[in-house]
Amino acid sequence: MVVEACGRAYRAQRTEGFLDAFLGIHARDPGVEAVVVSGRSVHGFSLRQAMWVFGIDDQGRDIGGRMLRPMRVVRFAGASAVVEFPEGLVCSRHHNVHTVRLAR
Repeated sequence: MVVEACGRAYRAQRTEGFLDAFLGIHARDPGVEAVVVSGRSVHGFSLRQAMWVFGIDDQGRDIGGRMLRPMRVVRFAGASAVVEFPEGLVCSRHHNVHTVRLAR
């Protein structure tokens, strides 16, 4: 899966099951830069540093982005998935995830 953000393509993986979704960015495979979590919200209970999260609708369009800080919860109304990026990976001047698409 590829997530396009800020004019660049990032390797992403979708979480599989409750444990992957609970661990989020911490459960990603080596070389994967972003994690796509099904649902409207994500938590930062196990985070040591903040990270960027973006809500994505059913068509893969960005509906908003926020910085998720440790011990906080972020919810995106209308989202079908949330994309998690480690802090510093997405350029800070333009916070839009343009599309989520499967890689060929």
